[in-house]
Amino acid sequence: MITSNPMQLKTRIKNLSAEKNLPARIVLQNYLMERLRHKGG
Repeated sequence: MITSNPMQLKTRIKNLSAEKNLPARIVLQNYLMERLRHKGG
């Protein structure tokens, strides 16, 4: 998920959470953990 600004990220998180029937907070946490994992090594 590549975004160019915070509003775009927020919209993608919101849409994905509705699609997967998950809270947006969980989707965002998973996204951030994946980003950290890929940047770390």
